[in-house]
Amino acid sequence: MTGKIVSKILGAALSVAVCCSFMNINASAASANTSATQGSLETSANEASSASSSESTTSKISLRNKTLSVSESERPNLPLIQISTKDGELPTYEVVTSSEGYAGETITNNEYVKGNMTVSGSGVLSGQYEMKFKIRGNTSAVESEKKPYKIKLSEKADLLGRGDSYADKTWILLSTGTSLNTYIGDFIAQKVKMEWTPSMAFVNVEINGDWQGLYILTEAVQEGSNRVNISNSGYLFENDAYWWNEDYYFKTKAQAPYLGYTFKYPDITSFSDSRLTSIKSVMQKAENYINSGSSSLWSVCDKDTWARWLLARDILGQGDPSGSNMYFYKNSSSSSDLVKMGPLWDFDSAFMHVSDWSEQHEVSYLPYYKLVENETFVNAYIGAWSEISGTLQTDISTCLDNLQKSQGAALNASRQLDKKRWGSAYVPIETEIKNDKAFFNTHLAWMNTKISSGDLKSTENVADADSTKSSSATDSSASTGLSK
Repeated sequence: MTGKIVSKILGAALSVAVCCSFMNINASAASANTSATQGSLETSANEASSASSSESTTSKISLRNKTLSVSESERPNLPLIQISTKDGELPTYEVVTSSEGYAGETITNNEYVKGNMTVSGSGVLSGQYEMKFKIRGNTSAVESEKKPYKIKLSEKADLLGRGDSYADKTWILLSTGTSLNTYIGDFIAQKVKMEWTPSMAFVNVEINGDWQGLYILTEAVQEGSNRVNISNSGYLFENDAYWWNEDYYFKTKAQAPYLGYTFKYPDITSFSDSRLTSIKSVMQKAENYINSGSSSLWSVCDKDTWARWLLARDILGQGDPSGSNMYFYKNSSSSSDLVKMGPLWDFDSAFMHVSDWSEQHEVSYLPYYKLVENETFVNAYIGAWSEISGTLQTDISTCLDNLQKSQGAALNASRQLDKKRWGSAYVPIETEIKNDKAFFNTHLAWMNTKISSGDLKSTENVADADSTKSSSATDSSASTGLSK
């Protein structure tokens, strides 16, 4: 892996040597307690050669050596997912820390564990499923004892019970079920009319008889006819703070050193040189047009989805600008298809900014501080706001009231069990809803005043990211790499 040490690598020593005209390949051989060797890689030379390495440590799922058994009569009236594995095997992982100048701490060597899963309750597709699962996530996997999971079914099914047309093998269990942030975030994403928003349900999870607590069962961000609907020649990719932990990435010339583009689709191992060159060229053009203030930007990027993406973040008052899972997609490699933003994902930092714009406006390493001065973008943003602002406060209140009425008691009971299992604070859903309503009452009124004046600029000074981060890659040429 570029610019970091992995202290434990399972399996035989890995050696890769691939040549191609466009992709720069990192040929590496790694074994336990050895550093990942840098290959002849433009990215390595310009971005990682001077970075100090860090180590990973092996961690297991039950860090507190504590379990909780919940009898059938004690189980809250929510859907229940019960997973069992052979001999009680649990997924493991390793923590890996980025080199100096890059962002974050995440996980690696998070292998799947096979099991059987029983799903029961209303609002889900009850049944038994062969599956495998692993720990997923970045900060959420590293810092929380209660782990998020990725599930792979052996056969496609729609676990949310909507019908066969929504069937898929891949599902996500988010460990943040004791917060309404994702529920509200998905609702706002739908209100601003993002082209696709993952559907979700609150569920309780039990693994090998050990109560894990309240989770969110949701669709994964991936290509699919009922997910991100792109053609076989399309792209789904991310402006990713954890690019350094991925096998494949590409960077544009002025991109911050701690960000890089990584792929969700297609499978990069089947990429042709021309196809990779195509998407990299498009994103380089977008970067150049943004930095120069050129109206040609909208010949490669879709103004509506870019504006609606930022509008949703602003409505939610989000922080964590570079960790908010910035996804992009392009329907095909055709020049007539524009780069769109979405879907929205990761709402952990919602409600951090009341009577202020989201932090996406406030940093120089993301494009929005310049886009809010772009007339075409501002008009698209204001147009999207005008479509929903008249009823937005009422719509949010109704949504929250309906949730409290239908699932409030079960969610409270589940939150109390989470407190018992994990030692987390117990916040009644009534209290959270009251606070969220108060936030929107103040924040939406402030937004309406600002948008009516056409002023989308940050009320804070735009922060220069390079003042606090390493600038080792600031002047590097656009590059592409493969690590591991």
